[in-house]
Amino acid sequence: MTRSEAERIIEDMTKPVFAFALKRCRTVEDAEDLSQEILMRAYRALTVRDDVFDPEKYVWTVAHNSLANYYRECRGGTVSVLIDDFSETLGACDEYFKDEDALPIERMRTQIAYLSKIQRRIVIAYYYENKKQSEIARELNIPVGTVKWHLFEAKRELKKGMEQMKDINELKFNPVKFSHTGFSGSVGKEGAPHKQLGSVLAQNIVYAASRKAMTVNEIAKAVGVSPVYVESEAENLEKYGHLIKKGDRYLGNVLINEPTAETVKVIDKVYEEASSLVAGELFDAIASSDLFSADEIKGGVRDPETNDKFDKNYFMWSLILHAADRQFCQDEMPIRFEDAATIRPDGGVSICQADVLTPGTPLLKWNDSIGKWFGPCWHRLDDGVLLWTVDSEWTGFRLTHDSVERSEYNASLLSKYLKRGDFSKEELAYLAERGFIGISPSGKHALRCLRIGKEAKEKLDTIAGEINKKYSNRLSSLRKLLLDKFLETTPEHMKLAERCICQYIFTSDGIFMLYCAKRLVADGKLLPLREDEKNSAVMMIITD
Repeated sequence: MTRSEAERIIEDMTKPVFAFALKRCRTVEDAEDLSQEILMRAYRALTVRDDVFDPEKYVWTVAHNSLANYYRECRGGTVSVLIDDFSETLGACDEYFKDEDALPIERMRTQIAYLSKIQRRIVIAYYYENKKQSEIARELNIPVGTVKWHLFEAKRELKKGMEQMKDINELKFNPVKFSHTGFSGSVGKEGAPHKQLGSVLAQNIVYAASRKAMTVNEIAKAVGVSPVYVESEAENLEKYGHLIKKGDRYLGNVLINEPTAETVKVIDKVYEEASSLVAGELFDAIASSDLFSADEIKGGVRDPETNDKFDKNYFMWSLILHAADRQFCQDEMPIRFEDAATIRPDGGVSICQADVLTPGTPLLKWNDSIGKWFGPCWHRLDDGVLLWTVDSEWTGFRLTHDSVERSEYNASLLSKYLKRGDFSKEELAYLAERGFIGISPSGKHALRCLRIGKEAKEKLDTIAGEINKKYSNRLSSLRKLLLDKFLETTPEHMKLAERCICQYIFTSDGIFMLYCAKRLVADGKLLPLREDEKNSAVMMIITD
């Protein structure tokens, strides 16, 4: 082939080859390097060979060989590639299957993905890359006899797999989708668990293996996708503790709540009774206390010019929910959180939970608020300032799973503001825009968030603690009622985590806080917040 003909072919193939590399490489830079290598190798070969009858097909052959080399370099000398990446060249491999037991190529493309990892590597290297058995043995650091045995077993498995239809599983046709993913504990550097459980594939892998340990092939058959995709996703989920690996099997490590109508009825009963016991009494005790005259309570929605007295309803939102958040706990916690939680490699220590709502299952009485509720959220700085926040349908919606960095920035600015540090105009504007401070036309500013000092915080805790003690026996009975209901459907390997989480019912319990708020609003004790109050309400700055 002449140089001009080869140049024309390479020019026509430049964009498709780069798209091919970009889809399969880890970075754009790798894709650029790989595509250049493919095109250069193909160009040199086309200019010296006279036996290339299909130049475009030849370029794709070079592309797949180069891709295999790229994968080996990335993964320490092993071949691990997606079978779909070889779809263009599978048709050219018929000569390797021309014996009496030949396997149909089209059907083999699907079934080869269900081989074990090492068998898949060997089959791809031997049949699709035309490598000798001795070369494969060197690359995988195994005896030649082992390579031969795997090839024999792989061929037998392929034939068996194509003779049988995969079992029909509902997940293939009706995949689950987590309606909510949360956690108890602390996140690591890689963020909250929802980041690893964000895809439908990840959710269905965890769900499929939630009750019994399953191999990659079994999970793949359950969810109806190629094991190649399950394999890499399962490895990532195991890395962050959402799956536990037991030999060649994976077991789900997420508390999956899939409530039935009966479970929902019990949940409503427990939280309605608990909130009816304590919410009104707690409100009255706080409202009649001397907390509002304490010097340690600062802030509020007031005019920076006149410094008018704060709105009591505005402060009650923070005080009542904070008291409901922390004080209604058991005297003893027999299960240490660290013993039940998963310790992640990125520093997180947490128990991950997810909700799966089955169509037709009745929702909680106040479920319309669940999607508008986030909290409680705590953020402590080294200088002793603690920022506590809740978001709800009555307040500003500023909290999400991804807002940790923003919460840290808010806390650092508010801490700086309390210490009267030097502020730029941009920082003051930021706090004012979010409603954390108020600024008058003349430029004067004042804190809007509730600031509570150590002495006032102790008084608030004492009020809540006395009510907790008064109803402790009944609250313990309600906890047990809910725990027993949850344990009926909790897999054996997750029961320790379930028992641990249920110890904290009514303690840092967002649902309990929500039911208390709903009850107080319905009873007219808490009034809906004004628009200018919403962003700073239910945000408390606690100082030592």
